Amino acid sequence: MNEQFVRPAETLLKAANDDMLRGEARSRDAEGPGAAPEPDEDMAHGGVGAVYGGVFAIASNGAKVLGEKLLDNTERNAEAIFAAAKAVVRCKDLSELAKVQSDFVQSQLALSGEQAREFYELSAQIGKETVEAGQVATRKAMAEMQGGL
Repeated sequence: MNEQFVRPAETLLKAANDDMLRGEARSRDAEGPGAAPEPDEDMAHGGVGAVYGGVFAIASNGAKVLGEKLLDNTERNAEAIFAAAKAVVRCKDLSELAKVQSDFVQSQLALSGEQAREFYELSAQIGKETVEAGQVATRKAMAEMQGGL
């Protein structure tokens, strides 16, 4: 390919990557590291929130972890796309282009399988922790109800 096309394409890809990273940073800054849900009024006065507040906190934190994982995966995928786009721009003939495209598709298929597995395992773990916390909270609530009878 011609150098007159390579430089503008690289500049465009770098600008797009920079924009993506700035957006991701703004998203993470909005939540803040280790942000936890605010305790509600009910928790402060011993209502349902007091018993199930920990469950809600675990579920909320789990959603945050999953969101961060999704952002990380999106970043990895975007970087792979930008790397492939740079390689495509530098191709000198169609056979080289076909090789770059084939390699990219193969690597993305492997990466998507790995990411799906990681996301499933993380979701399952968060779900398990949330259910276990819910069971503990329910047992505690039942014990308190029985003690009051």
